[in-house]
Formats: sequence, C-alpha cells, structure tokens
Amino acid sequence: MATNFIAYGNVLDVPANIITEAVTAGQIWALNDVVGILLHDGGANASNQLQIEGVFQGAKKTGASSGGTQGKKAYVIADGGVLKFTADATGAQAAGIHYVASGDNDTTAQVKLAGVAAVA
Repeated sequence: MATNFIAYGNVLDVPANIITEAVTAGQIWALNDVVGILLHDGGANASNQLQIEGVFQGAKKTGASSGGTQGKKAYVIADGGVLKFTADATGAQAAGIHYVASGDNDTTAQVKLAGVAAVA
C-alpha cells in the first residue's frame, strides 16, 4: 500500500466546536459544502462523525417539484428547522443522486450521497 494513504474518506470527523445544537444519529447534516448523515447522537459542542458516501433514506420535503427521479441530482434544503432531501435545486445544497424515485408527497427519499461538493 502507498505510504501516503491516510483514510478511505467516506467518514469525516466533525470537531466539537462545529456542532452547536443537539443532533441525532441518522440526521441529515451539512458541513460547509458537503452533505452527509451524522453517525451518533450528541449534544451541542460534542464531536461527531459525518458519513459522506453511501445510500441513505432520510426525511424529504413534500410539495411540488420535491419528488426525484432515479439517477437525477438530489439536494437538501432546510424545512421546519431540519435539512430534508428534495429534487428542487432552488435555494438548496447539492447532496448526491436519487437512488430510487420518490414522489412529491413522499416524506422520505433514498439518496446516494456524493461525498463531494461538485455535484451541483
């Protein structure tokens, strides 16, 4: 193996001073330009880990243009104080692609996280 290998890079360690409120394992969360899923429950100012690759099911915004087509870009947007998946790019942050299709009235979506900010 190469001597300069550091990590596979699918999980980011989030320092304690970054998270400013209580969080729940499985919660959609954004760290600057990358979207992921928090792996642990934790309080404000507690360190955590953010999974930035893989397929996850999470809360989805409902309403017109929020449903996604399999293989099309998926985004996250704040809705009711939490981040939710959506297919509508307006005011949203890129997250990955829709792993399976979801309808406008569905409350969850399965998304393959991109692991990079360059999806938009």
